[in-house]
Amino acid sequence: MLIFKDLPSLCLKRFKSTKSPFQKTVILPKTTLPLRRKNISDFEKDLQKVCGFLELYNWQWKSREGEEKFVLHDGPPYANGDVHVGHAMNKILKDIIVRHKMLEGYQVQYIPGWDCHGLPIETKAIKSSESFSLSPLEVRKRARRFARQTSNKQKKVFKRWGITADWENGCYYTFDKNYEVAETNAFFELYKKNLIFRDLKPVNWSPSSKTALAEGELEYNAAHISRSAYISFPLTQHSKSNLGMHQADNVKILSWTTQPWTIPGNKALGYADGVKYCIVKQVNGTCGQAFYVMAVDCIDNVASRLGCTFQIRNTFDSSSLAGCTYHHPMDMSITSSLVQAAHVTTSAGTGVVHLAPGHGAEDFAVARKFNLPTESIVDREGCLNSNAGFGLEGKFIFTEGNDAVIEQLAANDNLVFQHDYTHSYPCDWRTKAPIIIRTSKQWFIETTSFAEKAREACDKVSFLADGGKNTMLSSLSQRDFWCISRQRAWGLPIPTFYCRSTGNPIVTESSINHLMSLYSEDGADVWWKYPISKLLPDHVISQSNLPGTSDDYERGNDILDIWFDSGVSWSAVLGDTSSVADLYLEGRDQYNGWFYSSLMTHLAMGKKDPPFKSLYTHGFALAGDGHKMSKSIGNVVDPLVVTDGGKNLKVDPAYGVDVLRWWVAESNTFNDVRISKEIMNSMQLNVNKIRSSLRFLISNLNDFEAPTKMEEVTLKPIDAYFLRKVHQNYEQITELFESYRFSKAAQCILNTVHTLSRTYFTIVKDRLYCEAKNGGGRLSAQTAMHFMCGLLMKSIAPILPHLVEEVHIHHPCPTASEGESYFKNGWINVTTCPVGSNNEQQLDAVARVLALKSKLVAIDSRPTSDYDITLHTTCPDALHKLMLLHTTEGDCDIREILGCSRFTLLTNDDEMMTSSDGDVMIIEDNGVKMMVSTAVMKPCPRCRLNTSVKAGQPCDRCLDVLSDGWDEEITLYSN
Repeated sequence: MLIFKDLPSLCLKRFKSTKSPFQKTVILPKTTLPLRRKNISDFEKDLQKVCGFLELYNWQWKSREGEEKFVLHDGPPYANGDVHVGHAMNKILKDIIVRHKMLEGYQVQYIPGWDCHGLPIETKAIKSSESFSLSPLEVRKRARRFARQTSNKQKKVFKRWGITADWENGCYYTFDKNYEVAETNAFFELYKKNLIFRDLKPVNWSPSSKTALAEGELEYNAAHISRSAYISFPLTQHSKSNLGMHQADNVKILSWTTQPWTIPGNKALGYADGVKYCIVKQVNGTCGQAFYVMAVDCIDNVASRLGCTFQIRNTFDSSSLAGCTYHHPMDMSITSSLVQAAHVTTSAGTGVVHLAPGHGAEDFAVARKFNLPTESIVDREGCLNSNAGFGLEGKFIFTEGNDAVIEQLAANDNLVFQHDYTHSYPCDWRTKAPIIIRTSKQWFIETTSFAEKAREACDKVSFLADGGKNTMLSSLSQRDFWCISRQRAWGLPIPTFYCRSTGNPIVTESSINHLMSLYSEDGADVWWKYPISKLLPDHVISQSNLPGTSDDYERGNDILDIWFDSGVSWSAVLGDTSSVADLYLEGRDQYNGWFYSSLMTHLAMGKKDPPFKSLYTHGFALAGDGHKMSKSIGNVVDPLVVTDGGKNLKVDPAYGVDVLRWWVAESNTFNDVRISKEIMNSMQLNVNKIRSSLRFLISNLNDFEAPTKMEEVTLKPIDAYFLRKVHQNYEQITELFESYRFSKAAQCILNTVHTLSRTYFTIVKDRLYCEAKNGGGRLSAQTAMHFMCGLLMKSIAPILPHLVEEVHIHHPCPTASEGESYFKNGWINVTTCPVGSNNEQQLDAVARVLALKSKLVAIDSRPTSDYDITLHTTCPDALHKLMLLHTTEGDCDIREILGCSRFTLLTNDDEMMTSSDGDVMIIEDNGVKMMVSTAVMKPCPRCRLNTSVKAGQPCDRCLDVLSDGWDEEITLYSN
């Protein structure tokens, strides 16, 4: 290179007429990618069309045929309303997984579905005043129309969120004919194994919905108030003697209940085994002169509640109560027995429990043991029926029913005390009204025979949420049978006929095959539409070896539980031969819902393994203050307003889909997640940081050609160091995606962005802008940034697909083919990135210098270019490594890293002492001392660094750059 001593004065003379004489000599970043997008909602919609978001799923399904398959089975959301933030969390989490697996080269199977049957949809589709006056066919017509309209609305939003699926032809609906056929077949398979039966049992019953409910259809009101009472049951004469009392004594058994309306259905009193009982008399208070029988351990609590003091007359073992009898508190002519009951404790009440077998699961079990009556005294609407007696028929249990019972108890002098009791109580999850336990004839799946198999199956499942396995095991232990029948019209009918003369249910292979044939043609509406002669024709009766004709039978009125609907989706959607999915992902409430029903039906059908290899359970979306969202409170966050903005964009701005997706990814979704405008502002800031970093990267690649051979790539130590940092983060991000720890992956992405934007970009800006266009240093930085951009884009692609596609469009040297979706390119191969091509000792030296710089920046806010810096060490290892970075002063990697004006490396103490004259600052780290003093050089008018000997004159490096192509420069600046 030629050096001209008079070049500075010559150049300055030439540039006197321009405002910035060196402006055209600096290579500034250039890109068509805007820093921010206006009208983000419209832009994202257009981008989805350009990049083929809707075609991506089918492309990967066809192009990846024969590759390893990954199956994410979709738990169907209810088609009963608009989407909410919970939908966004669920669907976006699934799409992050789908896109990641797609980029890894899997053939991904993800078939979105909708749960279209059941009361949640029926109550939305039909006015409450009409719900029991319409014909079943009209109910079904309206419910189907509503479900179809709602699922289409939800589908439109899911597309807007960029969810990858075959939305036109690749979805499933539980009201589809094919699904109904598969579900009917599943019912029969379980029936053949004697796992489905019909019996009189206590079930959760909703008077407000007039149907039985499964455990998964309940929610608990922690502040429910029950009208409670202490009730006395007079002992019979011979029982008084058995307990050591005189026949003239007024001795009564004292019992406490939170449901006084059940007293007419009392069939026995239960006591605990191995507990001390006593007979007490009130000393002071308002309980009268009667003697009361109760457990010794309960005396203090009862006395406190009643506001009195008891004196013990005598005590005895619980065995003394065996054989004792008592009079019904509402009718002295009715006598019943005391029986030992395992569920009785002394933790609450009196140690004696009133048993109404028609309205309690434990009561029912005791009644079966002692052959007691088990009929219900309540009808389907929650009113006392004729079995209740005492003139109570037709009274609603929670209001006038309770009032009438308590009034009669008081009239018989058997109401000791009444009070309001606040406790947790089960409610219908749809109507929010309290439910009851009620015996009725229902269809059940017997689960005890394969309960142990289900528990063992949990050992084969990877539970991704903490405590997931224990929660699943707890759900399995909660019930010995599963009630699968419902008394509604909108659902799949239980395919059972009944003999008119005997009432026996009829289910045969011929009847099932005939029904499935009808369903495949006209759907399950035929159950209500066709006459019995067509549903159960004579030839089917004959094939089933049944007597009589069609007129001798009638169809049933029950439908299948919606949890059975969705629970057999592994068969109806995935198919029996490939029924095990790699992943189920739903809210944590599904342990007792879809996870339970899927596991139990899969094992009951004879499968050896659970239907899922892994379970991902996410929490619920809460308002910003941590409270549950409620329309009445006004703290509901609408995800559509988040993405597309509200009516007033100044109040509710549009953040775009990617910001919503980033919120999902960055949140720890294994727990409950908060969302608010403040939180979304923070998410937008993070997405903008990522966008800005990508924009900086591609803007400095506008004149770059990507290398075709990795062996030809040579990187400066600083570039190699940060490329390795980015690559290490990338590998960690990949591992976090694989283990579904998305919040940690998002944090790792932000760490990468911060590392680049705060440190690396600051270091290399000068080299990118001010070095020769084709200089080795600039090409090294561009090469590193090319790979950094690729790694960062692949890291964010599953989370921010719109941003990645946009950057891909504006990328000057994209890795994917022009016009193709970025997601057709595949996950970056580690071997294509030159992360191991540099000396390890050089990279360690870079880390040492960066550590020293961090210490300086931490104690002094001025730019490091204001300083001259000298490093000194007597450690041979440290010196050797630093020497690897120290070439000539003008091309010194250490000076570039530190960003100082001048840099000196000293090797002995004498030199250090000589150099330490004046105002200096000394910093030490790992055996290396750094002496910092004010720079003596002047700012260069071209590169703006303090590297010029004389003010206003370019530094030597800039002169070298300007002197290249001298003739051209003379021509350029001669005007």
